[in-house]
Amino acid sequence: MQSQQHGINRMFTMARQEELNKVIELHRKYQSVINILPLNEQLFPKSESIFILRIDRSDWRVQQTFVLFWDSDKEKAPCLILPVQLNTALKQIYIVVKTHIAHLAVCTDYYSGNKMKWSTLVDNQIPYHIQNHIKLTCQRVYNKKCYTLNGVVSELNQVHVPLIGDLQKDLTELEHQLLSQYKLTKEHSEFLSSSITRAIDKLTIHMKDILTIISYVKLNPKDLSSPIDIYKLFMQLPRIDNLKKALDLLEISEFTSISPVIQYVNDDDPAIDVDLQYVQTYSMQKAFYSSRQCLIDARAQIYHFMDNLHLNWAHMALTYAWASARLTHGSQYTQEEFSVMLKECAQLDQRPFTINNEEVVRHRIECQRVVNDAQQVYRTLKRSSNNWAEIKRLTSLLSLPIEDDLTVAFARSEMSRDVHLWLIKTKNGDETSTSLTCHPQKAILDFGITLIGIHRRLIQRIFIHNDTDQDLNVQVDRNVTSDTLFDVTGESLPVSASHMCELEVQLRPPTKIGSLDENWNLVIDDTITLSNVIRSTIQIVEMDVEMSINTIDFGLVACSNHRIEKVIDLKNVLPCPVRIKSQIQATETNKRQSELIIMNNELELPDNSVASFGIALEPADNIEEDIDADVCLAIDSAKNLKWIKVLGHVRRPRLTVVPI
Repeated sequence: MQSQQHGINRMFTMARQEELNKVIELHRKYQSVINILPLNEQLFPKSESIFILRIDRSDWRVQQTFVLFWDSDKEKAPCLILPVQLNTALKQIYIVVKTHIAHLAVCTDYYSGNKMKWSTLVDNQIPYHIQNHIKLTCQRVYNKKCYTLNGVVSELNQVHVPLIGDLQKDLTELEHQLLSQYKLTKEHSEFLSSSITRAIDKLTIHMKDILTIISYVKLNPKDLSSPIDIYKLFMQLPRIDNLKKALDLLEISEFTSISPVIQYVNDDDPAIDVDLQYVQTYSMQKAFYSSRQCLIDARAQIYHFMDNLHLNWAHMALTYAWASARLTHGSQYTQEEFSVMLKECAQLDQRPFTINNEEVVRHRIECQRVVNDAQQVYRTLKRSSNNWAEIKRLTSLLSLPIEDDLTVAFARSEMSRDVHLWLIKTKNGDETSTSLTCHPQKAILDFGITLIGIHRRLIQRIFIHNDTDQDLNVQVDRNVTSDTLFDVTGESLPVSASHMCELEVQLRPPTKIGSLDENWNLVIDDTITLSNVIRSTIQIVEMDVEMSINTIDFGLVACSNHRIEKVIDLKNVLPCPVRIKSQIQATETNKRQSELIIMNNELELPDNSVASFGIALEPADNIEEDIDADVCLAIDSAKNLKWIKVLGHVRRPRLTVVPI
């Protein structure tokens, strides 16, 4: 291409593009498929500044002409003299211009023309004439690019320029080589992606993973010296979840079957007439069957490994129990660790039998016997060590300090929702006199949420502690005029010094919905009144559950039809959980053949929640009947009931043939 670029580096004739375009096309076609390195595009930069010169010769004597170019108005000598051989009457030349051209002129051996502005020739499209002998026109070529080289013919050694015919032969040979390489790469890819290759590769990877999963540390006699070491060794052994993963790795779908269209040939048979994906050698077939047998053997070995591991686990659990017994006392951690070991043994014991032979059954029985021995030893250890553990715990307890501020110490003091009050003497501001006070203030006697209609008495207690140095008489003053739900004795009770008394507060069955709060006083020796020291509170709510519908209608149902299910929503509108029990109350005079089934006859709804209640109908085989039943819902009590009507019509299918 450089030998065909006549001129200077700023302006030269355009070289042939066919061979370079062929190279680029081959590169683009085969680059990705056979991994060819990218082309160095800097060797042949693209150019869009292309012009076409047309020289029309009318005098046949003129065989050569010279086109002169000036790139500046100030220079007298042309920057380029381009010789053009005129072999025909019309000559076309493509030139690449990378600079500004000011003027142009044409001369021959017989004639010489004047300078003409380049803009007049190109932009104004005015032809250049030498009398009537030579006519030159120039036009820019748009929408076309060409490849150029950095250099012209004058800078090139002509000895090393290849011929066009040789280049075309080399390109043809290159294309054949690329096509052969492409076929080789494609066949290699097909071989790697074939089912037998994928199967054996996957088998190799899975076997390495399985060896990692079932690996375990070597046993050292020192590892069984204490329960801690035994448990640590136990946890280092393969876990049941990992063993299941190992078995899953042996499930390779590529080994399940062989394509029936596979054709087997000898190892030295090229089999070029058969598609590579449908042909295998006998060695490949042998490798496939050997690999599949390897899967079968590996699965059997893993099952054998699991059987031995099961027995080792059982013996380690027994060893752990005996090692714990030697320490004469157990701990919470000992119980947790022993439970983990038993759980692992149970998981292995629950796995299905792969081979129901006598040896495997005897092995399972032996493992279970060892585990039972371990449990018996540990239960004996636990019974004998509980007393010692409790004694050590109690002796390790320190005295518990009480806060200096008794209000903080006794605030909201409760035991099973009962109220505890402490009566103490405190010094007044003068530091000489004392006064009787009560802690905490206030003590809350909370009956919580009570459901209306539940006729049972709730009882809570008030414990009054006399922490003074004298005997006292205490009395609860309810400080209310009307009778309420709370029932507490108003009698005065004696409390000895450093002792306590007990008062019972009963809640009568509520009949109204709402909240009730009372503040009670405590009277000491009929002279001292501690105001509002006890607060009794209760919230009474209506036991109710909202139903989305009150009637479940199955409509027309064909005899011998499949089971039909209907579901409604039950919403607990209360701020407390409720329990619901349901049963079917039949209203038909005759016993029905179809069967109604409650899908969930016991429900427990948390506060402000929704649950589904379902009932199913299984129609009779060939009996027509009408379903009319009631479902009773008992809401937390047999006296709070709701009803759901259930309807349905079971009919035989009828087919009528209508004449046309």
